[in-house]
Amino acid sequence: MSAPILTAHSITKRFGATLALSRLNFSIHAGEVVALMGANGAGKSTFVKILSGVNSQDEGGLTLGEHAYAPGSPQAAKRLGVATVHQSIADAVVPALSIADNLLLDELCGGGARWWTPRASRYTRAAALAARVGLEADLTAPLGSLSLAGQQRVVIARALATRPRLLILDEPTASLSASEAARLHALVDDLRAEGVAVLLVSHRLGDLRRLASRVAVLRDGRIVAEQSAPIDFDAALEAMIGRALPQARVLPRTGEAGAEPALRLRGLRLTAHGDAFDLDVQQGEIVAVVGPVGAGKSRLAQVIFGALRATAGEMRLYG
Repeated sequence: MSAPILTAHSITKRFGATLALSRLNFSIHAGEVVALMGANGAGKSTFVKILSGVNSQDEGGLTLGEHAYAPGSPQAAKRLGVATVHQSIADAVVPALSIADNLLLDELCGGGARWWTPRASRYTRAAALAARVGLEADLTAPLGSLSLAGQQRVVIARALATRPRLLILDEPTASLSASEAARLHALVDDLRAEGVAVLLVSHRLGDLRRLASRVAVLRDGRIVAEQSAPIDFDAALEAMIGRALPQARVLPRTGEAGAEPALRLRGLRLTAHGDAFDLDVQQGEIVAVVGPVGAGKSRLAQVIFGALRATAGEMRLYG
């Protein structure tokens, strides 16, 4: 195998008395998609921030290609070939600006940017970036007119504009529907074929099964296990939590047969143009409400809780 694109040697990071990373060693090669697994607090975000130039390590070193890698900022990391798309994109976009200007935001805000550029040339460059990620939209429209998935595509396109050697995706499908996630998966496949190394942080096993050529498991600030595809995710999860997985159990219902439902919804309409629906939640039941982004799951919870009002229908609690 060729030399790694990036190597981390004994990376240690402390925040006061908290040891976030402890002598962490890691490497990733061109065309490889490595999934970084770990429970909350394992050190994933800290490691990503060090790679992307947000923080610096206290001990250890990084190598990018054949040279030492020590970015002093995210902008420096991008210039050196490491681009990161964080889970929260709110700080990476300006909703009131056009889609085109958001696509070119790094260029427009760079130190070498011209104070004035012809609109036609801007939109030509923006259109090329949009096409790179399959974004079909009116580039003159404000970014806020796009869905969350569309805005994420803009951020990814902007990251790819720097032609990165390493692309870091932090929970990229957390707010995407299944079809939107499938489009992102196809884009990652294209990047893999082009030789871009991709570091993927995700809690969705579907993403990991579909994309990862290797997993690296973080626990207590260090890599405790690695696997190449095909990946035994049960073993990876056990390494992640540090113990064997418990056996699944079927819990009995606590409610009596024929008892009044704990919650009964009849003809409930969440919005003026939404369809009315019925729902019963029995005593002792755990009911999962699922659907793509924007389907109304959060609004339903807010209506039941009283934070919002339904436009029609009836709700009964224990009769």
